[in-house]
Amino acid sequence: MRNLYLVAYYYQRPNNPRVRTQIPGWMKQEGNLSWDEQVQMTTRLRNRDHSMAKVILDLGKKTVVKNSWDSGKSFDELFEYYRKNYPKYTEELATKLYPEVASQTTINT
Repeated sequence: MRNLYLVAYYYQRPNNPRVRTQIPGWMKQEGNLSWDEQVQMTTRLRNRDHSMAKVILDLGKKTVVKNSWDSGKSFDELFEYYRKNYPKYTEELATKLYPEVASQTTINT
């Protein structure tokens, strides 16, 4: 069976593109930052994934490889979030590319 991983990156950026980032403390003011979320599926993990990704899920083994949020959530709880918000990646793409792995990771709601 092939390995299949869900890798999620999170980036902070200024909420307003015209914010004056040279002013000390601008990041501490509420509403000045927003998060960008990037989710991808891959068959192998790179060094960059281990160092920069916030969440890595092994879909074949149903394990959490990395969870930098320290939320204490299980594989099923994390996968459920991505399954609901990114069905294109978690179900459609996985089913087309790796039907044996996708059938194991389908969570009944």
